Amino acid sequence: MHFLSKNNKAIKRVTFSESPRHKKLTSLDIQKDITQVVAEEITNVIIKDLCDSLFLILIDESCDISIKEQMTVVLRYVDNK
Repeated sequence: MHFLSKNNKAIKRVTFSESPRHKKLTSLDIQKDITQVVAEEITNVIIKDLCDSLFLILIDESCDISIKEQMTVVLRYVDNK
């Protein structure tokens, strides 16, 4: 939220600087919703940019010392520009 508010005046206006103390959009549910919306928008932009181009998906999984699994997904493509 801090990153978005620094880079977007509309978000800054309704989050930290001009909003009442109890309406800062910082609860976990709100942050999860915002993250989901951002992910969907990024996905839509990539799909629109791909059109009929070739692309490559790389997926890798690793496990750290705490047995916590992490997965990385990489999408490689050449944009239209």
